[in-house]
Amino acid sequence: MLAITAIPLSEITKTQLNAHSATIEGIEDFPTQIAIAKGLWEAKASASLFRELRTTLANMCSGVRRCMYCEDSEADEIEHRRPKSLYPQKTFDWDNLLYACGVCNGPKNNNFAVLNLPFSAGYTEVKVKKNAIPTPPPLGKDALIDPRKENPLELLELELEETFRFSPRINDKNSEQYWKAEYTIKILRLNRDTLWKTRRCAFRSYRSKLQEYLSDKQGKILELQEFLQESYHRTVWEEMKRQYDQHDDLRNLFQQAPEALAW
Repeated sequence: MLAITAIPLSEITKTQLNAHSATIEGIEDFPTQIAIAKGLWEAKASASLFRELRTTLANMCSGVRRCMYCEDSEADEIEHRRPKSLYPQKTFDWDNLLYACGVCNGPKNNNFAVLNLPFSAGYTEVKVKKNAIPTPPPLGKDALIDPRKENPLELLELELEETFRFSPRINDKNSEQYWKAEYTIKILRLNRDTLWKTRRCAFRSYRSKLQEYLSDKQGKILELQEFLQESYHRTVWEEMKRQYDQHDDLRNLFQQAPEALAW
């Protein structure tokens, strides 16, 4: 999971998004806000609006249109990081939209949480209660990492020798960073079996490509750079660069190709 660099939308699309947001925010009744937001979204507002949203989000993905959460599957669903059933006023907020795969987006669905104070108290799940009148979610910092505003690698760390699983980078249960990492790993199921196995495959591929590059730097440089731009699990490569000095084989490779640390 990597930080996402936003690409600006056209003025026409920004105007359309702002207009829909103003419509929703102009409604005082919270359940009605939810209903209007849902209706506008499901109506797809306008075909051109959604085409641009999808195209722009796809261009913001790492690799070739990889899910912004798992980096494994193809991104094909516009995801509301803050669910529109809990935060209807954020339904058309460009900063709230990500591109995800169904495997990540489906289970996440309307799940969300806010951090408790003190942070040692963890987080509180914010849920849509069945057959209950919807009420605004409690105030508090989001427990789910926002890759558009935060660098996930400052909160998460990937083990590169055996498990290839994520864990909190800061192992202090009194800290905000710990609980954000814990919740994000849990709600997105970032350590599900298929992911750690494909991360291991990605690690081996990156290492192999770096070895090939060392055999012919002039001939392989463009090939390696193109491979890095198009590959899935780019987080694995970023962690290889960050942790290389902790692993003998990686230390040897990067010492021979220190320029690769900038790629």
